[in-house]
Amino acid sequence: MSRYHDRVVVVRASLGEPGRNGVRARDWSAAQRSQPLAASVQPQAADEDAGGRQTTVTSWRLFAGPATDLLPTDRIEWDGVLDETTGQPAPLEVDGEVARWRHRGVPHHVEAVLRRVTS
Repeated sequence: MSRYHDRVVVVRASLGEPGRNGVRARDWSAAQRSQPLAASVQPQAADEDAGGRQTTVTSWRLFAGPATDLLPTDRIEWDGVLDETTGQPAPLEVDGEVARWRHRGVPHHVEAVLRRVTS
């Protein structure tokens, strides 16, 4: 029996062509989506900024099996989270590095912080 009862989709975009400033941005319009993967997504925190504009930063911690292919540049679709203005899926960003935990020298699980900023 799996301890991971959520289903997530990893969204990965390749680097597009360099822009006017020479920096290559990720092309999310042509991003690849994984098959749904077993994971556990747990709430972590929510902060609001009242400095003249309503901004909310919400974060979750993702736990997944040791073979999960996840990069710090990926995004995660989870639990039907939708963009309020477009009605389209609103992927959560991987915030920082992806931790790959080992137990007694054997890969145990993958862990990452996810975040969503809304204004």
